[in-house]
Amino acid sequence: GVAAAALPLGLAVGAAFILRQSRVDSPLLDLGLLRRVRFSAALAINFLSFFAIFGLSVLEAELLQGVIGLSPLAAGLWSLPGALGFVVGSMVPERLGRRHPPVSIVTGSLLVGAAGLGLIAVAGGGLIVLVTGPTVMALGLAPVATLAADLVVSAAPPERAGSAAALNETSFELGGALGIAVLGSVLAVAYRLGLPAGVPDSARDSIGGAVAASHELGAAGLLESAREAFLGAYQLTAAVSSALLVAAAFVAVRFLGDGREREDATPFDGLLVPECD
Repeated sequence: GVAAAALPLGLAVGAAFILRQSRVDSPLLDLGLLRRVRFSAALAINFLSFFAIFGLSVLEAELLQGVIGLSPLAAGLWSLPGALGFVVGSMVPERLGRRHPPVSIVTGSLLVGAAGLGLIAVAGGGLIVLVTGPTVMALGLAPVATLAADLVVSAAPPERAGSAAALNETSFELGGALGIAVLGSVLAVAYRLGLPAGVPDSARDSIGGAVAASHELGAAGLLESAREAFLGAYQLTAAVSSALLVAAAFVAVRFLGDGREREDATPFDGLLVPECD
């Protein structure tokens, strides 16, 4: 339908934009910056962090209501610890920045975020675990959101600071959007695969549909099966996100650790993006 036609059209427009920007003298987005290893590494870390934050945060409310059985108000209140964790985590760079280099803080924060997601993946489906995991994730990734932006801009020449900031903005917007789309798709597929045969189509669409179908049919077993399937899918999604954050921590150590800019190696070498003067 419309979505199927929009995807290739969007990809074509994006490719045309990138091709055009690589050829003009004063591009809106200086793609030549991607040849700088520290810049592209910081950009990738920013992307992966927001990929995990947005992807899991959107699914959390559905989990608390559909699986735990909380009301919308109660689910919102139980989400507050995650917001508080993000606020507290945002203070970490100021506190630790005087004694530790930014790369160390970013690496440690990514691993803390990965640990929070790992807790969800392996520690069961109780309410405390499902609230603690996202809170730890937020606590860990909040410093990354602050420091990655600084690393992106500082890795670019002063005259390219505007383009660097624009690419940083694009990375977290794109990371968040793709996190919602990709992680949501992973969860949806895993949820359907986890349901037993004979489940109504409405229950296969979402956990909300399963709740409604169980009430209409008076089938408590259907709801229990759907909740188990959704929880398992959510834990799989958390495990995938945790692995991505560990990969981001590796990128930080490997490409940001020595503090020197190198033009001969970059995570984006395969793009063959030309330098723009």
